[in-house]
Amino acid sequence: PKHARYEATRRHLETLPAAEPLSAATRWMLAAHLGTSRPDGAPYVEHTSSVAARIATLTGDPEVIVAALLHDAVEDSPEIIV
Repeated sequence: PKHARYEATRRHLETLPAAEPLSAATRWMLAAHLGTSRPDGAPYVEHTSSVAARIATLTGDPEVIVAALLHDAVEDSPEIIV
């Protein structure tokens, strides 16, 4: 089940070193959207990744890019507590 995959991913992420904010946000985004798809069937991570990539072309501010990576994590993933 999705919850079991999430828990396994969460445990794995906790073993990784806490890197700079963009790396940490990327890991959280991947865990938040693990196994989820958009209505068109595309993996949800493609949406959040493309939003972050677009934002990165507009600003080099890491905090804004982190926000782009995580913009759907809280509302779409009840397991994620920020």
